[in-house]
Amino acid sequence: AGTGGRVMVSTDYERSTGAPPELGGWLRSTYNSQRDGILGGVAAFGGTERLDFYGSFAGTSLNNYKSADGIEVPAKQKEFGGSVSLGYRPLQGHRFRFGFIDLEDRGIDYPTLPMNSDSTSSRVFYIGYRIGRTGKSFEGFRFRAGYGTVDHKMNNEGKSTRKKVKAETEADSDFFSISLEGKWRPSPAAVLTAGADYFYLSRDALRSRHIIASNRTFLDHIWPDALQWDVGAYVELDLAFAEAYRLRAGGRFDYVSSDARAADGPGLEGRTVRENYVFYYGSEAAYVMQSDPLGSGNVLFEWKPRVDLVAHAGGGVSSRAAGVTERFFAFAPAPGGFQIGNPTLRPEIKYEVEGGVDWQNAWVALSGSIFHFWFHDYIYPFTIDRRDVDGDGVEDVVRGLRNVDARLYGGEGSAIFKPLGAVSIPLTIAYVRGKNTSDDTNLPRIPPLEGRAAARVDLGREVPW
Repeated sequence: AGTGGRVMVSTDYERSTGAPPELGGWLRSTYNSQRDGILGGVAAFGGTERLDFYGSFAGTSLNNYKSADGIEVPAKQKEFGGSVSLGYRPLQGHRFRFGFIDLEDRGIDYPTLPMNSDSTSSRVFYIGYRIGRTGKSFEGFRFRAGYGTVDHKMNNEGKSTRKKVKAETEADSDFFSISLEGKWRPSPAAVLTAGADYFYLSRDALRSRHIIASNRTFLDHIWPDALQWDVGAYVELDLAFAEAYRLRAGGRFDYVSSDARAADGPGLEGRTVRENYVFYYGSEAAYVMQSDPLGSGNVLFEWKPRVDLVAHAGGGVSSRAAGVTERFFAFAPAPGGFQIGNPTLRPEIKYEVEGGVDWQNAWVALSGSIFHFWFHDYIYPFTIDRRDVDGDGVEDVVRGLRNVDARLYGGEGSAIFKPLGAVSIPLTIAYVRGKNTSDDTNLPRIPPLEGRAAARVDLGREVPW
């Protein structure tokens, strides 16, 4: 329920009901001459009448590269991992799913951070069960649950600061989520969806710094045993009427609780983590335990006068609490120095309107949309200080976060021309403008005007393997 939208990545491989038994796969590899490295993977997938499966393995091995002016940039990267997805239909309309994802890094160099990754193990497990009831007023329900863990180690091996300070960090993160959703059809033209979900995240990291000149070792928290949980409920009505019109309206409520249980643990510059929050953000930052009730809602109207034309317009409001990164980072490595979170951040609220149209025929497909967002208490990154905070003799940029009001507006469009059966010409353009209206300045981290053009040729036919 983030104000910036969501990235949806499906971890479930599902074939259509009644699909015949099949077995397929892929094998791909890429060589990168600039970094003298390779990346690639292999997978197998298929299933039977009741079973769907997908398994994959991939790896990356890349080396340093030279910038345009001939400077060698440290950017070595060695990673490998795999995934398994299984789906099973024990009864008609029923489906059970299970999956596992593993990613291992064995060293990643970050040229703009004060430390590199030594090793990381990331694992995600998920299960789910779905029941569908065709032709019934209660169409079914869906249950999902997932658990993940990350064990992460960083150090400043290979950095220029290593001659004065040996720095290492061990971090771990755990999360758990569960959701239950039901779907009803009170009339042939209406579908009502309602559900509830819960999400829990905890992160803890302790950094050690050994000062070579004094032969002394100091400890400080990057993650002060931070946690956040969110329990939410939602309802949405999808109504189709007069054949050409569709209305979707929904609402959601969340209650988010955040805490830093090691806020009184050691931090940089001889202060505790809590004292550093107060040093940069004032006395209110001493209260690290925060609770935020949140509300969101949206309405979307769709008009489809012909089979080849559809237009939509909608509006809504969405909100989110500051995440554990924004709220509790305690001098974590960031480009040019460090970032410190702000426990006093208020929830971000976005008011939005959007409209668009899609049209296509045998020769061309056109799509375009425009949007305008108004943010209240936008969570805004800024440079809060410049100082040597870790005692290595180098001035550090200290980045912080605060709330401002902001505005985003823009649009995007695409066209796919199909002059021949095997040839297509896709064109896209996207633009967004961001303003910090509290300070009358530009928002950072806004992408530029971007356009893409290509020519694509698809030949041949699908064959097994």
